Amino acid sequence: MDFSEDRDNHHQTKILAIGGGKGGVGKTVIAASLGTGLAMMKKRTVIVDGDFGGADLHTVMGFEKPKKTYFNFYNHEYENLNDILLEHPEFDHLKIMSGAIGSLGMANLSYQHKMRFIRHLRKIVADFIILDLGAGTSYNVLDLFLAADRGIIIVNPDPMSILEGYNFLKQVLFRQIAQIIRSHGNTTGLIKKISQTETHKSKSTILDLTNQVSDMDRQLGEKMITFLNQFHPMLLANMIIESNDENNILAIKSAAHELLSTRLEYMGAVHKDMTVNESIQKMVPFLSYNPKCQASKDLTHIITTKLLQIGKWRSLGAKRTIRKMGKTALELEKTDQICSVNCLYWEDCEFKKGGYPCQIKHYIGIRGFQKE
Repeated sequence: MDFSEDRDNHHQTKILAIGGGKGGVGKTVIAASLGTGLAMMKKRTVIVDGDFGGADLHTVMGFEKPKKTYFNFYNHEYENLNDILLEHPEFDHLKIMSGAIGSLGMANLSYQHKMRFIRHLRKIVADFIILDLGAGTSYNVLDLFLAADRGIIIVNPDPMSILEGYNFLKQVLFRQIAQIIRSHGNTTGLIKKISQTETHKSKSTILDLTNQVSDMDRQLGEKMITFLNQFHPMLLANMIIESNDENNILAIKSAAHELLSTRLEYMGAVHKDMTVNESIQKMVPFLSYNPKCQASKDLTHIITTKLLQIGKWRSLGAKRTIRKMGKTALELEKTDQICSVNCLYWEDCEFKKGGYPCQIKHYIGIRGFQKE
């Protein structure tokens, strides 16, 4: 499908950035299935790998060796991000942008390259752009999160993930506030001092900071208040096991309100599901791999009610559409790479089992899987 068709000046592309601070919380896996679900609903969707230092979205989406990646845009081989988008073979409404794979220096984009990327991201014609960010709180990650129309913070029940989720939100907030008041020397020093204080040692709240800035410069204080009133990131709980897990994660929402004067919108929870691990091995988004598993049901509900915001009865129809478009186990078996003595890794592979589907298919993109 050509996304350049049907350009409409009144059409609004919605960019959703997925972050979370800590690695391993499932950002890429959620991003892949979120985008796939939207495409199943015939929404023109582009999933963008924004983890420039550790690109892996392409493997989750089934692209073993992407023909074009962000590296081609970075090197000016292509002047438009639209030109490096890869069409998904299964879904007409879905495209992906692969990150630069194993290229030194991509994790530390210069300001110039970052702004060029953001400008061209806005030029992509789609209904939804899902921006999968890397781990951590580097300025690149924070700025890309802020450049989106809405940000989604992914957190799992791990106490470290909960703490890092809160810290990520805090750093995003202070990054934007610093941009607002950067021209005022006294307030800049104040924000720097508070933002660099460790979370567990900080007694100041954003409300305290706002009042102090307002005392120094009323207009800057008003700009801060305007930003805080408009900044409403979303929170998604992933890998839920026990009922209490969700309550623990929601502590971030309370802390954000009390300490950061920020209203987090809770999207819902995706339960831990072994089907997700199976889908990763198959290099298929879990929503497509098995739309009837618990994780898929959870995410489908989030897509229909929180992102598309459709009513109860239309939501039921949307969920049926997604279930019908999922792959079957038989279809997947037909496309599996079969373990063979022709494999480059055969002698050194501890998983070798000739005649059966390869268990390490995700290594294919490293240097080519089969001998010529």
